Amino acid sequence: MSMNKDLKQLKQAYRQVPIPDKELDQMIQNLSAAKPKKKHHPVRLSLIAAVPVLLAIFLTVVTTNESLARAMSDVPILKNIITVITGKNYQEKNKTTEAHIKTPKLSGLKNPELEKKLNDAYDKTGEALYKEYQLASQNRGEHFYVSSDYKEITNTKKLLVLQFTVQETRASSYTEHTYLVMDKKKMQRIKLADLFKNDRYISLIQANIQEQMKKQTEADPNKIYWDENELKAALSEKNLAKRFYINAKNELVFSFNDYEVAPGYMGTVSFVIPTSLLQNDLKKPSYLK
Repeated sequence: MSMNKDLKQLKQAYRQVPIPDKELDQMIQNLSAAKPKKKHHPVRLSLIAAVPVLLAIFLTVVTTNESLARAMSDVPILKNIITVITGKNYQEKNKTTEAHIKTPKLSGLKNPELEKKLNDAYDKTGEALYKEYQLASQNRGEHFYVSSDYKEITNTKKLLVLQFTVQETRASSYTEHTYLVMDKKKMQRIKLADLFKNDRYISLIQANIQEQMKKQTEADPNKIYWDENELKAALSEKNLAKRFYINAKNELVFSFNDYEVAPGYMGTVSFVIPTSLLQNDLKKPSYLK
């Protein structure tokens, strides 16, 4: 199946987003290689491909009030806490268009230059989404909705997991999730490969996800997943590394965006990988239970 025109346009839009430098570019989420099947309306994908991946730093969501966040940073016990507050915030609603765009802003990093680069990247994401909204608003009669937000998935003494989400709706909708998985004690980002002794985990995870897909479709005929060949890109080592997070139960989860592994009506889909399956391949001590 050849890549559709809309996906090519999305790739072009991604390449046009301004990137401060190579270091920051590495923190921008790569475009997924998902392809919609027949009988489903293709989504007009857009600048949401510019959604940035959060950096490998210690993050704690404290407040959405900037002045309060700064005040808390002056408290001795909290001096080393990096806060995430709301940065760009666009709220607008017209007859046929609507925007609710919220991007995070980092505060308290010891490296002011890095803090500025990160916040600039988030600002550019919000600005790009709002610009797209403004263009859509000029097309009279076109129905268009765009939103972005972030939330805390897991926050323990050891781990912090943050999700950043962008959603866009025209005739159909598209949702993009990115995840940051942090070791709060080591103050560094956890990569998927960091959890394992060797690369055997890749085939274990791929096989388990496909097994779960098979069981789901057998139990519910309304569920559909792409065939094995079409899943290759989504289940590749590179893509799996971008799609994982650790939930509050310390389980490994893979979350796929719209159209990556299934038709659009399935929405974003997630798979929890049994820790028992991975036990022999995990590094010790393990983040998983």
